[in-house]
This record gives sequence, structure tokens and C-alpha cells, in this order.
Amino acid sequence: MTPEQLIAAEDRLVKLWNDGEVNSLTHFSGSVDGRYEEWLCKLFSTMGPNDWVLCSHRAHYHKILHDDKNGADFNVLADVKAGRSMFMYGPRFIQSAIVAGLCGVAAGIAMSIKKRGGNEHVWHFGGDGCEDQGAFYEAVRLVDGHNLPCTFIIEDNHRQCGVSKTERKVRNIAWPDCVVRHCYEPKYPHAGTDVRPNLKSQEPPDWLRK
Repeated sequence: MTPEQLIAAEDRLVKLWNDGEVNSLTHFSGSVDGRYEEWLCKLFSTMGPNDWVLCSHRAHYHKILHDDKNGADFNVLADVKAGRSMFMYGPRFIQSAIVAGLCGVAAGIAMSIKKRGGNEHVWHFGGDGCEDQGAFYEAVRLVDGHNLPCTFIIEDNHRQCGVSKTERKVRNIAWPDCVVRHCYEPKYPHAGTDVRPNLKSQEPPDWLRK
């Protein structure tokens, strides 16, 4: 998949949001200059067919690229329309809306791979907000200390929710080789877009109607 195709796919999801067709809060992927998309496409092209991908709340790009690489059905559109933007899953693809919620899971999968002599690799994607969490530090220490087949990707857009790294008074630190940082300027706000439509209403459960 090309960066242009990736951007076009996300544009379709953004249109759903702007048209009020989305059931819940959605976090959109994208950079202002397209270099993030180029970098991400190249990274996925290096991954093995059985590699694991673990992501945080903003994972449309990762799910699209993972499905494309593994010949899976493209279901991100349906997931977003159904309000599952932060809860997408598939074979060897796990997502969590909890900040740093999958760091320990990534390290655990990598340890299992090493113990059974497997050749897969684990790729964990999180933002610079994830980097601030103790769970990230602990998982990185475990992976680095035991030389586990896992890479933590910090997708650094200079903000945690709407708060910049400058306001948080944090700076980049020197992590071990199992951590890779990619900085980019995001195209969209932390959540949604500059358009604020009403979320598509959902039918309440029967017990609420009584």
C-alpha cells in the first residue's frame, strides 16, 4: 500500500465523522506533510508475515497496513462506523485505548517468542504520552535486559491529549535500541476534526426504555 492510498483511506473515515455517521469519539491518523505516512509504509514493508502489531487509541493506519500486508479483509471502515475506532482486533493485531496499556503485553509476547525459539517480532506503537508512563519504562527495561524480539515505536506528535511536551515540561531521553522515535506534526486535533458534528444516536437497550 502506498502513502497516498493510506491517506485516501483515512480521508474516507474523516468524511464519515464530518457527516455525523460515527457513533463515538474517534482519533484520526495523519501528518500535515505526508512524511509520517511514507515512514510508516516503509516500516510495515520490513515486517515479517507473522509479526505482532500492538497499538494505542490512534491506530487506523496500523490496522489498514497490517490487514493489507496479511491479506485480511479491510474492516476499519466498518469498525469506525460502529464506534470501534479504539477497539480493533485481528490475527496478531491488538489495540487498547488505555495509555501504555499494551506495553507489558508486548514484552510478554516477545518473551514467549524467545522461549519457544520463534522468529516473529513484536511492534508496539504508542505516542509520546505513552512514553511518560511507568508501564512503558518497565516493559522497555524487560525487553532490553532480556534481548527480546520487540520494538517500541514512539510516534511523537508533541502532545498528550491536548497538552504539549513543552507544557508538560518533558524532553526526549536516551532510550535503549529497542525504542525508536518518529516525530511528526499531526494533521488533526487529538480527537475528531475541526468539525464537531453530533455523534450518531444509537438505540438504547430495552431495559432503559421501560
